[in-house]
Amino acid sequence: MTPNNQRSRLGGGRPPNMSCRWHRHGMLSLLIWSIAGAPALAQLAPGDVDGDADVDLVEIALLLRCFAGPDQPIPPDCEAVDIDVDGDADLNDAAILACLMRGPGLTPSTVEVDAPRSPTTSTNVTLTGRAPGAVFVEITGGVKIVSAAVARCAFSAELQIQPNVTSQLFVTGILRGGVRTTSTPVTISHDSSGPALFIDFPSDGAEVTTQTVDVAGRVADVQSGFMGLTVTVNGIQAVV
Repeated sequence: MTPNNQRSRLGGGRPPNMSCRWHRHGMLSLLIWSIAGAPALAQLAPGDVDGDADVDLVEIALLLRCFAGPDQPIPPDCEAVDIDVDGDADLNDAAILACLMRGPGLTPSTVEVDAPRSPTTSTNVTLTGRAPGAVFVEITGGVKIVSAAVARCAFSAELQIQPNVTSQLFVTGILRGGVRTTSTPVTISHDSSGPALFIDFPSDGAEVTTQTVDVAGRVADVQSGFMGLTVTVNGIQAVV
Protein backbone atom coordinates (compact mmCIF):
# COMPACT_ATOMS: atom_id res chain seq x y z
CA MET A 1 0.00 0.00 0.00
CA THR A 2 1.38 3.41 -0.93
CA PRO A 3 0.89 6.63 1.08
CA ASN A 4 -1.28 7.99 -1.76
CA ASN A 5 -3.61 4.98 -1.52
CA GLN A 6 -3.78 5.40 2.22
CA ARG A 7 -4.59 9.09 1.83
CA SER A 8 -7.60 8.38 -0.41
CA ARG A 9 -9.09 5.97 2.15
CA LEU A 10 -8.65 8.37 5.07
CA GLY A 11 -10.39 11.19 3.30
CA GLY A 12 -7.76 13.25 1.49
CA GLY A 13 -5.31 15.84 2.76
CA ARG A 14 -1.61 15.35 3.49
CA PRO A 15 -0.53 11.68 3.51
CA PRO A 16 -0.08 10.36 7.07
CA ASN A 17 3.34 9.27 8.29
CA MET A 18 3.52 5.51 7.85
CA SER A 19 5.88 2.73 8.83
CA CYS A 20 5.55 -1.01 8.56
CA ARG A 21 7.21 -4.15 9.85
CA TRP A 22 6.62 -7.87 9.55
CA HIS A 23 5.79 -10.16 12.45
CA ARG A 24 5.30 -13.91 12.34
CA HIS A 25 2.93 -15.86 14.59
CA GLY A 26 2.88 -19.57 13.85
CA MET A 27 2.05 -19.94 10.16
CA LEU A 28 0.57 -16.45 9.89
CA SER A 29 2.71 -13.58 8.64
CA LEU A 30 1.46 -10.21 9.78
CA LEU A 31 2.23 -6.79 8.40
CA ILE A 32 1.63 -4.08 11.02
CA TRP A 33 1.04 -0.58 9.75
CA SER A 34 1.73 2.35 11.99
CA ILE A 35 -0.36 5.29 10.81
CA ALA A 36 0.28 8.69 12.34
CA GLY A 37 -2.28 11.43 11.94
CA ALA A 38 -5.36 9.20 11.75
CA PRO A 39 -6.66 8.86 15.35
CA ALA A 40 -10.31 9.05 14.25
CA LEU A 41 -9.96 5.81 12.29
CA ALA A 42 -8.76 3.89 15.35
CA GLN A 43 -11.42 5.41 17.57
CA LEU A 44 -14.40 4.82 15.28
CA ALA A 45 -13.40 1.32 14.20
CA PRO A 46 -12.40 -0.54 17.38
CA GLY A 47 -10.48 -3.72 16.62
CA ASP A 48 -9.54 -2.67 13.07
CA VAL A 49 -5.76 -2.59 13.59
CA ASP A 50 -4.74 -2.39 9.92
CA GLY A 51 -7.19 0.34 8.91
CA ASP A 52 -8.98 -1.63 6.18
CA ALA A 53 -12.46 -1.16 7.72
CA ASP A 54 -12.90 -4.83 8.62
CA VAL A 55 -11.92 -7.28 11.35
CA ASP A 56 -10.40 -10.53 10.10
CA LEU A 57 -7.44 -12.89 10.65
CA VAL A 58 -4.98 -9.98 10.65
CA GLU A 59 -6.50 -8.70 13.88
CA ILE A 60 -6.74 -12.20 15.35
CA ALA A 61 -3.05 -12.85 14.59
CA LEU A 62 -1.98 -9.67 16.37
CA LEU A 63 -4.12 -10.50 19.40
CA LEU A 64 -2.55 -13.97 19.60
CA ARG A 65 0.93 -12.49 19.49
CA CYS A 66 0.15 -9.85 22.11
CA PHE A 67 -2.06 -11.92 24.43
CA ALA A 68 -0.63 -11.80 27.96
CA GLY A 69 -3.63 -11.83 30.31
CA PRO A 70 -5.20 -9.35 32.76
CA ASP A 71 -3.01 -6.54 34.13
CA GLN A 72 0.03 -7.67 32.13
CA PRO A 73 1.76 -4.75 30.38
CA ILE A 74 1.93 -4.84 26.60
CA PRO A 75 4.42 -3.18 24.22
CA PRO A 76 3.36 -0.09 22.23
CA ASP A 77 2.85 -2.07 19.01
CA CYS A 78 0.16 -4.14 20.78
CA GLU A 79 -2.00 -1.22 21.88
CA ALA A 80 -4.30 -1.68 18.86
CA VAL A 81 -5.70 -4.92 20.30
CA ASP A 82 -6.23 -3.41 23.77
CA ILE A 83 -9.78 -2.72 22.63
CA ASP A 84 -11.19 -1.99 26.09
CA VAL A 85 -8.23 0.35 26.76
CA ASP A 86 -7.28 -1.10 30.14
CA GLY A 87 -3.59 -1.53 29.38
CA ASP A 88 -3.53 -5.25 28.60
CA ALA A 89 -4.55 -7.83 26.01
CA ASP A 90 -6.78 -10.41 27.66
CA LEU A 91 -9.97 -12.45 27.29
CA ASN A 92 -12.17 -9.36 27.39
CA ASP A 93 -10.37 -7.95 24.34
CA ALA A 94 -10.70 -11.35 22.66
CA ALA A 95 -14.46 -11.42 23.34
CA ILE A 96 -14.94 -7.95 21.86
CA LEU A 97 -12.82 -8.85 18.83
CA ALA A 98 -14.92 -11.99 18.31
CA CYS A 99 -18.07 -9.83 18.26
CA LEU A 100 -16.52 -7.47 15.73
CA MET A 101 -15.12 -10.11 13.41
CA ARG A 102 -16.96 -10.45 10.10
CA GLY A 103 -14.14 -11.33 7.70
CA PRO A 104 -12.24 -9.57 4.89
CA GLY A 105 -14.13 -6.73 3.26
CA LEU A 106 -17.12 -6.96 5.63
CA THR A 107 -17.45 -3.86 7.77
CA PRO A 108 -18.75 -4.58 11.29
CA SER A 109 -21.74 -2.63 12.45
CA THR A 110 -20.81 -0.76 15.61
CA VAL A 111 -24.34 -1.06 17.05
CA GLU A 112 -26.65 -3.91 16.06
CA VAL A 113 -30.19 -3.85 17.49
CA ASP A 114 -32.43 -6.92 17.60
CA ALA A 115 -35.76 -6.30 15.86
CA PRO A 116 -38.32 -5.31 18.52
CA ARG A 117 -41.96 -6.35 18.53
CA SER A 118 -43.92 -3.76 16.55
CA PRO A 119 -46.70 -2.81 16.79
CA THR A 120 -47.00 -3.28 20.52
CA THR A 121 -49.75 -2.59 23.05
CA SER A 122 -47.30 -1.71 25.84
CA THR A 123 -45.43 1.56 26.24
CA ASN A 124 -42.68 -0.28 28.16
CA VAL A 125 -40.29 -1.91 25.71
CA THR A 126 -36.94 -3.69 25.90
CA LEU A 127 -34.23 -3.16 23.32
CA THR A 128 -31.41 -5.70 23.05
CA GLY A 129 -28.43 -5.95 20.78
CA ARG A 130 -24.67 -5.76 20.45
CA ALA A 131 -22.29 -2.80 20.59
CA PRO A 132 -18.72 -4.16 20.30
CA GLY A 133 -16.10 -1.79 21.66
CA ALA A 134 -18.64 0.48 23.39
CA VAL A 135 -18.77 1.06 27.14
CA PHE A 136 -22.49 1.83 27.06
CA VAL A 137 -25.26 2.72 24.62
CA GLU A 138 -27.49 5.79 24.63
CA ILE A 139 -31.06 5.57 23.34
CA THR A 140 -32.97 8.68 22.31
CA GLY A 141 -36.46 9.18 20.87
CA GLY A 142 -38.43 7.66 23.76
CA VAL A 143 -40.08 9.42 26.67
CA LYS A 144 -36.59 10.16 28.00
CA ILE A 145 -32.97 9.44 27.13
CA VAL A 146 -31.88 6.02 28.40
CA SER A 147 -28.38 4.61 28.88
CA ALA A 148 -27.46 0.93 29.26
CA ALA A 149 -24.12 -0.69 30.00
CA VAL A 150 -22.46 -2.97 27.45
CA ALA A 151 -21.12 -6.26 28.83
CA ARG A 152 -19.22 -8.63 26.54
CA CYS A 153 -20.55 -6.74 23.52
CA ALA A 154 -24.24 -7.14 24.49
CA PHE A 155 -26.74 -4.67 25.97
CA SER A 156 -30.32 -4.72 27.20
CA ALA A 157 -32.24 -1.51 27.85
CA GLU A 158 -35.68 -0.82 29.31
CA LEU A 159 -37.41 2.32 28.07
CA GLN A 160 -40.79 3.95 27.57
CA ILE A 161 -42.27 5.09 24.27
CA GLN A 162 -45.09 7.52 23.59
CA PRO A 163 -48.60 5.98 23.44
CA ASN A 164 -50.46 5.50 20.15
CA VAL A 165 -47.71 6.89 17.92
CA THR A 166 -44.82 5.50 15.91
CA SER A 167 -41.57 6.23 17.76
CA GLN A 168 -38.27 6.66 15.92
CA LEU A 169 -35.51 5.62 18.32
CA PHE A 170 -31.76 6.05 17.84
CA VAL A 171 -29.21 3.81 19.54
CA THR A 172 -25.66 5.18 19.81
CA GLY A 173 -22.60 3.41 21.19
CA ILE A 174 -20.31 5.42 23.48
CA LEU A 175 -16.67 4.38 23.30
CA ARG A 176 -14.02 5.09 25.91
CA GLY A 177 -13.10 8.77 25.88
CA GLY A 178 -16.67 9.74 24.97
CA VAL A 179 -16.35 8.99 21.24
CA ARG A 180 -19.82 8.38 19.78
CA THR A 181 -20.57 5.85 17.05
CA THR A 182 -23.00 6.29 14.19
CA SER A 183 -26.57 5.97 15.49
CA THR A 184 -28.67 2.94 14.55
CA PRO A 185 -32.37 3.80 13.94
CA VAL A 186 -35.17 1.64 15.38
CA THR A 187 -38.89 2.11 14.67
CA ILE A 188 -41.57 0.93 17.14
CA SER A 189 -45.31 1.57 16.82
CA HIS A 190 -47.57 1.63 19.86
CA ASP A 191 -51.27 0.94 19.34
CA SER A 192 -53.67 0.42 22.22
CA SER A 193 -56.88 1.41 20.42
CA GLY A 194 -58.92 -1.08 18.40
CA PRO A 195 -59.88 -0.53 14.76
CA ALA A 196 -63.07 1.32 13.80
CA LEU A 197 -65.67 -0.66 11.79
CA PHE A 198 -68.56 0.81 9.79
CA ILE A 199 -71.23 -1.16 7.87
CA ASP A 200 -72.52 0.76 4.85
CA PHE A 201 -74.81 -1.91 3.35
CA PRO A 202 -77.25 -3.17 4.31
CA SER A 203 -78.25 -0.38 6.62
CA ASP A 204 -79.10 -1.09 10.23
CA GLY A 205 -82.65 -2.51 10.54
CA ALA A 206 -83.05 -3.15 6.80
CA GLU A 207 -85.20 -6.12 5.66
CA VAL A 208 -83.93 -8.40 2.89
CA THR A 209 -85.90 -11.00 0.93
CA THR A 210 -82.98 -13.06 -0.47
CA GLN A 211 -81.18 -15.96 1.17
CA THR A 212 -77.79 -14.29 0.65
CA VAL A 213 -76.76 -10.67 0.88
CA ASP A 214 -73.63 -8.69 0.18
CA VAL A 215 -72.26 -6.81 3.16
CA ALA A 216 -70.04 -3.79 2.52
CA GLY A 217 -68.37 -1.40 4.88
CA ARG A 218 -65.17 0.27 6.03
CA VAL A 219 -62.49 -0.60 8.56
CA ALA A 220 -59.51 1.45 9.66
CA ASP A 221 -56.97 1.75 12.45
CA VAL A 222 -55.33 4.90 13.79
CA GLN A 223 -51.79 3.47 13.46
CA SER A 224 -51.88 0.99 10.59
CA GLY A 225 -54.71 2.29 8.40
CA PHE A 226 -56.22 -0.93 7.01
CA MET A 227 -52.97 -2.86 6.40
CA GLY A 228 -52.99 -6.19 8.19
CA LEU A 229 -56.63 -5.94 9.32
CA THR A 230 -59.09 -8.79 8.77
CA VAL A 231 -62.91 -8.79 8.92
CA THR A 232 -65.26 -11.74 9.28
CA VAL A 233 -69.06 -11.69 8.78
CA ASN A 234 -70.85 -14.61 10.51
CA GLY A 235 -67.54 -16.48 10.39
CA ILE A 236 -66.92 -15.79 6.69
CA GLN A 237 -63.69 -13.96 5.82
CA ALA A 238 -64.28 -10.66 4.05
CA VAL A 239 -62.04 -9.02 1.46
CA VAL A 240 -60.35 -5.94 2.93
